[in-house]
Amino acid sequence: MFIFFFIIFPLFSLGFFIIFSFTSLIMLWVGMELISFSIVLYLFTNFSFVDLLGFSSITKGKIIFKYFIIQMVGAVVILFFLIYSQFFFFTFFFYFSLFFFAVKLGIFPGHMWVTELYGTLTFSEMFVVGVVPKVAPLLFFSFYAPIDIFFFLGFFSIFFSVSSALKFSSIRHVISFSSIMNIGWLVFSLSISLKVFFLVFFFYILLSFSLYIFFMHSSFFSLFSPFFRGVDFFSVKMLMGGLLFGIMGAPLSVMFFFKIFIIAGNYNFFFFFFVLFFNSVGVVFYGRMLYFFMLNSQGNFFTGFLSVNSFFFVPVLLSFFSPVFYIFI
Repeated sequence: MFIFFFIIFPLFSLGFFIIFSFTSLIMLWVGMELISFSIVLYLFTNFSFVDLLGFSSITKGKIIFKYFIIQMVGAVVILFFLIYSQFFFFTFFFYFSLFFFAVKLGIFPGHMWVTELYGTLTFSEMFVVGVVPKVAPLLFFSFYAPIDIFFFLGFFSIFFSVSSALKFSSIRHVISFSSIMNIGWLVFSLSISLKVFFLVFFFYILLSFSLYIFFMHSSFFSLFSPFFRGVDFFSVKMLMGGLLFGIMGAPLSVMFFFKIFIIAGNYNFFFFFFVLFFNSVGVVFYGRMLYFFMLNSQGNFFTGFLSVNSFFFVPVLLSFFSPVFYIFI
């Protein structure tokens, strides 16, 4: 706890302060790396939970160290690009640096480390790694990447995440591919405006946080876990369904309206037809979780519905009253 409150949390807070206080790309890089370093420290100090996942501390340590090396190499390449782009501009080096931005984001084509790392993490660690550090790299994209890059990276991130997730039953692997797909949509949102991006990102954090908290208290790791078959609390199942519908972008949820807004704001409708097709296929792996989770539901609908913990139910309500927020975009 000492390390967390006196080293990790101050570094993390300083990183976010720098990101939102300076407009210089170099300072944005400094803030991004402070956040990345604080997250690596957090992962290395969290070995006490590793026995729950069936991994030895050595195995988890190797994977986290690999994650640290990947992030460090990406940071060095990006820094060199930022320095030399002040004097020279090389097209090859520009696209080479974009690859390492994709690596830091965990999207195509730098998404290969995501599944391996998520397989060893607790749900709280997955939230910290998969959601929190994405702001700075996405802001870099918005500052200097051409709009065609948004379409390319977003499309293939959705394509590879959907096509890969259908082969797994592990909750952690499914969540890892879900994260890649949703970050792909965040990249698409940058093609509209930063205002849209921050609104989408806010609700993505809200829904993801509630879903991860729910998984943490549920303690299940597979779609075929006895937890899915043994839960008889209808209120819990309704909550799980609401969160999944919200994050998958089901109609009347906030993510649904944001996706419609992103598509309407672009003119390449043929391209987005394929994006929507793969996104619809992505509903399948969310649907599998809902199917196993909603089996054997018992109890009165209204009694169960009203007994849901209000803390978890807030993002569900916000998600399905999303048209109100959509008006102000």
